[in-house]
Amino acid sequence: MTTIELNTIQSGDVSAVAEQEGGKPRTRGKDNGPTTLPHLEHLVHITRKVQRPMLLRVLLESAHGQALPAAQALTDAAKGSLPIPSRNVLFALVAEMEMEVQARLERAAERVALLADEYGAMAVTELMDAGNPDDAAVLAAPSDKYSRALYLYLEQEFSPSGATEDRFDHAERRQQMLRHFQSEKYSSHYLGPKGAQPSLGDAAVESLKQRLAELFPQVKPEDILVEPFAHRESEPPRLSWRPFGLSQATNVVACLASCR
Repeated sequence: MTTIELNTIQSGDVSAVAEQEGGKPRTRGKDNGPTTLPHLEHLVHITRKVQRPMLLRVLLESAHGQALPAAQALTDAAKGSLPIPSRNVLFALVAEMEMEVQARLERAAERVALLADEYGAMAVTELMDAGNPDDAAVLAAPSDKYSRALYLYLEQEFSPSGATEDRFDHAERRQQMLRHFQSEKYSSHYLGPKGAQPSLGDAAVESLKQRLAELFPQVKPEDILVEPFAHRESEPPRLSWRPFGLSQATNVVACLASCR
């Protein structure tokens, strides 16, 4: 079926694919991505997710180095994510590309997919300018995290205007910062229950020494020393305060006068 669809698209007749959609509500099904491109997991993933398919065509053409009319016929007029027949045609096109090109596509797709999580979406949004018409068009779909990330990647790596802004790289670094600052899962400390009073008995000490010895076999168990410390909240020292009245001022003046 994929070969027939590909030949139909290349001949300029897109009705075969359109008829399969038939204006009917789409039913959930499986595309041929895992079987056609079993080694391009991330590319298959973003092809399913991107809501602006034209960006997928730009990615394929940029990595391939030449125009792909078959892909353009499917993507540029599409609204929302590509239907299964159209995705299968794109997968067949990629399968015919050289392995080096496929590897470039997979590396790019992996970076885009990694930047499409919660923190990556925040970073991408921060770097986009609503006053820029191109940025504004992508921002018009706030839930399409994959299109935003792919747009930023294409602008950096394959910008037709030769722009030198590394916004995608910046977004990746910003994503890491947001993840560490806002996610407890990536916190560098352990936050235990409030009011808990940990105790360290002989059995716990021996168990801890045994685990440390397993982690650090070059250290002798008898050389391991466990010293418990208790963290106690303390308030900064408070300085006593008294009003500075007229009598104290008089004494200061008198002292200064006597020192002359």
